[in-house]
Amino acid sequence: MRRVHIKTLGCRVNEYDSGKMLEVLAATEGYSATDDPAEADKSECNRWVNFPGDARLIDQFVEVDVPQAMQNSYRGRMAVDRAEA
Repeated sequence: MRRVHIKTLGCRVNEYDSGKMLEVLAATEGYSATDDPAEADKSECNRWVNFPGDARLIDQFVEVDVPQAMQNSYRGRMAVDRAEA
């Protein structure tokens, strides 16, 4: 089984998002969680990507381009070619 280590930084909302990320990775790619980064096949650090978009995108995973990194989040934009497909 493939393993993922997710490091959550910040508030309860980030904890919720990390759980949601794990749900998606488990359902779509067969990952299970590990607390030990050395055991992980994939490692994620949960960070916000803020981007303008339709309200229907709230609580969804979408592909974005990230042109700017901030200290605790990223500024992004919808990946246009993939969003229109």
